[in-house]
Amino acid sequence: MWHAAEWMSNVVDYDYHKCDLFRCQRAIVLCSRDYLEQSFRQALQVTYHQTDLYSCLLAFITSNDKISGLQSVDDRLVDGVSAWPLIFYALRAGDPNLALRIIQKAK
Repeated sequence: MWHAAEWMSNVVDYDYHKCDLFRCQRAIVLCSRDYLEQSFRQALQVTYHQTDLYSCLLAFITSNDKISGLQSVDDRLVDGVSAWPLIFYALRAGDPNLALRIIQKAK
């Protein structure tokens, strides 16, 4: 909890204007999003003992039966895994460039 509170104290580093409600709310949402993305990425790295996000995502998806079992017949595979969960979790970790590389690899 204290880690989240410490992270959220950085909200003033975003486009934060106390008198502008829209910018204030947007800054809080962006700060919260960045915190969740960073927390997810750290959890993957600690759990799978790898620094490469792609390797962590592959390990996470293949080790989770519920996620790996969602593959449909017409899914494109990337390294033996359906591209869709890889793209989803890359975006969830806040790495759109990795998601784009996965899309290109799936073609």
